[in-house]
Amino acid sequence: MSKYVASIPLGDIDRIRIYINSGKLSLRQIVAQEAPDLAITGNFWLYETYRPTCPIKADGKVLATDAYHYPALIWDTGPDISMGIVPPGGACG
Repeated sequence: MSKYVASIPLGDIDRIRIYINSGKLSLRQIVAQEAPDLAITGNFWLYETYRPTCPIKADGKVLATDAYHYPALIWDTGPDISMGIVPPGGACG
């Protein structure tokens, strides 16, 4: 089952998790396992190689980067989620 979501106000988001799919599970399997309120996929990983397709940082580790700046959702813990710019190299706090 899928549902189209036009927008979610940042203030309504309590937690975001980047799931590292080392088990190469399908989205359906991950949703069954993790039971999220919302799951987003397709933007971050190449299905064929399971490598990130854009700059991404999870658990304090930069998993992929390139030479460009990107607007992105950024956060550490708690209610500090915001829109920000990820610099080349992904070296943002």
